[in-house]
Amino acid sequence: MAIGRPAQISVMQPRTRTVITALFVLAFFLSAPVLILYTSGYRYNWKRQRVQKTGIIQAETVPAEAKVFLDGSLQRKPTPASYARLLPEDYLVRIEKKGYLSWEKTLEVKSGRSTFATGIVLYADALPRLVLERRAGAAAWSPDGTDVAFLTDDGAWMEVVALADGGEPVLLARFALDAYADGTLTWSPDGSAVLFTATSEGATHAMRFLPSAPNDALSVHENFPTGPLVVRWNGDGSALMVVNTLGAFTVDSTTGAVSPIRLESGIKDVMDSGRST
Repeated sequence: MAIGRPAQISVMQPRTRTVITALFVLAFFLSAPVLILYTSGYRYNWKRQRVQKTGIIQAETVPAEAKVFLDGSLQRKPTPASYARLLPEDYLVRIEKKGYLSWEKTLEVKSGRSTFATGIVLYADALPRLVLERRAGAAAWSPDGTDVAFLTDDGAWMEVVALADGGEPVLLARFALDAYADGTLTWSPDGSAVLFTATSEGATHAMRFLPSAPNDALSVHENFPTGPLVVRWNGDGSALMVVNTLGAFTVDSTTGAVSPIRLESGIKDVMDSGRST
């Protein structure tokens, strides 16, 4: 019977183990700061030969779902979106959407800062046509960029007019030329209604109009004492948020029902963020 050679067991020497452990510890301490800097938004800028904190470009368009190119490179997310971890430098921002004219501009990204490309309205790629030959004042585009509301002056009256999807002008209201000052228009977030605000003898007047139902107007200011008002749409257009000397309120944009948010003097403004002021 043949007897095999005994197995040999290799045992790592204590000195070798110490060296390997020291190398792991050294690698950890060398890589940890790099990982911390990386997760904090720092990158090495090869152009400037130094480590810099990256910046952000925030893009928002009307209509949404537009493609964004940074220096010719298509970004994964369409608008609205934020594009992070950008090295501080100038970027050629190009925004495209099928059926609309493109938008292009060079924007500077600064270290640790956000650069905003918001409020961008993309216009339909179509030949313009004359729809109303009249002097126009304030104007506002609907959120999807297809409708526009504006104030006009025909020499005798001030009128609030809406133009829906390139159709015929719809008269929403008509006032005497000297009835109001500082008129502004704002579309609801869902694009169904227009808010008109103006001043008259020191008081703020606010009215909600529906281009789809011109005769269904809501006088928001009638629910509040005379005086200055701050009036804004809430997040979904279902209500208007109002601030006066007594506090902050919501007004149902359909029924006109008033609900208090906070009864307290000294409130300057209001915004819809979980019904907070």
